Amino acid sequence: MKYKNEIIASDIFSTLGFCNSKEELSPDAITYLSEEHSRQEKLLYIASLCTPPKNRNELYLIAYAYLWAGAKYRPHAIEWMEKYIASGATNDFISDCMIDCRSYSYSQKDKFRATAYIDLSNAYEHEYQFGDALKCLFKAQEIAPYIRGIPCDISRIYIKQGMYDKAIKYLKEQERTYMYQINDEYRASVETAIQNVLSKQKKGYVYKPRTCIKS
Repeated sequence: MKYKNEIIASDIFSTLGFCNSKEELSPDAITYLSEEHSRQEKLLYIASLCTPPKNRNELYLIAYAYLWAGAKYRPHAIEWMEKYIASGATNDFISDCMIDCRSYSYSQKDKFRATAYIDLSNAYEHEYQFGDALKCLFKAQEIAPYIRGIPCDISRIYIKQGMYDKAIKYLKEQERTYMYQINDEYRASVETAIQNVLSKQKKGYVYKPRTCIKS
């Protein structure tokens, strides 16, 4: 069952470039969009329409509205992304289909579940919560080992922590994975990440956050 606020919120959300635009919008969404609102105002309105959430669709809309509303709302994004993931990180906006590639196939819903963990990891990383960020990335890789950007993300966070040996060890482990052996893009991503780690280690790079790191 779809609720009125969910329909309005999802219609507005679909116009912001985060998903495919709907061919037909509800009258309430059209009225709202005809008014002058900033992108951030639209996102916050989406979150307000769906709070408190009555289903996982509204939970998804709240979480991603805050996630894209800007740094000021990142703590809210983390709170709601955690709730969305705890609910299973699925919703009715994502089709449950299998995608066939040359050497492997994957579930569309599984990829979006992994993406939710990656998005939460990014929010954690910007709040200097590196341990939580890494946990999310490892979970994402467990769900969707074919996402080639994950090794780069994990090694980047290890670099920020000054853990160069861990970064290299992790990336070398990727060389023994199935995806590294069969996928040229994944292999290139890992090799690029290794060169990046070695280069920064040689230069003595030390990450300097803009603010105090949270304990």
